[in-house]
Amino acid sequence: MHERPYDGPALRAHPVAHGRPPTPDGDRVPQLPRAPAPARWPGVVIAAVVLVLTVAGIAGWWQR
Repeated sequence: MHERPYDGPALRAHPVAHGRPPTPDGDRVPQLPRAPAPARWPGVVIAAVVLVLTVAGIAGWWQR
């Protein structure tokens, strides 16, 4: 596998017009803040109700 076309030093990066400014070494890449995660408890409650109603329907508890 040929990784580099020549044995000289690696080419330097060059700035792109209207691009982001370079980040200093050791800094993290800036990112937009993440949206807060939705609460899980409503989904868990709905899933439990659906499960109970499904079991009740299969067991025939509505026919009493």
